[in-house]
Amino acid sequence: KGHDLEIGSGQFIPGFEEQLIGSKAGDEKDVNVSFPEDYHVADLKGAPVVFKVKVNDVKVKKFSFLKSLGLIIVTPYGLIFLFLALGGGM
Repeated sequence: KGHDLEIGSGQFIPGFEEQLIGSKAGDEKDVNVSFPEDYHVADLKGAPVVFKVKVNDVKVKKFSFLKSLGLIIVTPYGLIFLFLALGGGM
């Protein structure tokens, strides 16, 4: 209860995060997973479990440095610099 989760972080057991993709604030979901066989609690190793989850808030990270991206390619004939502009203002 009250845990922050960043999708893709791998901080929860495998399969948990993927089932929350596309969730919106207020959504309630049953997340069905099994604890890994190498889990640190002996009684839970390989055990199936259902987590009752309520999504309180959804935040999206924005990376402004991705709005422009430079790439340098080294060739036998010299350097080639490519500049890619990705949508949005800087």
